[in-house]
Amino acid sequence: MKASNSFISNSELGAKAVRLFTIRRFFWVGSWMLLWLVVIDVAINVFFAMPKSPLVEPSRLQRYFEYGRSVEGKLRKSVGTDKASTS
Repeated sequence: MKASNSFISNSELGAKAVRLFTIRRFFWVGSWMLLWLVVIDVAINVFFAMPKSPLVEPSRLQRYFEYGRSVEGKLRKSVGTDKASTS
């Protein structure tokens, strides 16, 4: 009596399982990457924030991370509510 070969039917199921595993892993890794990018961005904003006083000169790293801010954001920061807070 010939033994049944279930290899062909299992290979189709295996390919679907591998594809599903790959898609799940792709989204899992992508979500972790997005989470850590947000954490890094927030940490940079906290640790390298521009000085509150316009009279204090920012450090080189503070100026470097300020480079990406929009012109509107830089103008809003440099123009204060009164003469003492305007840089």
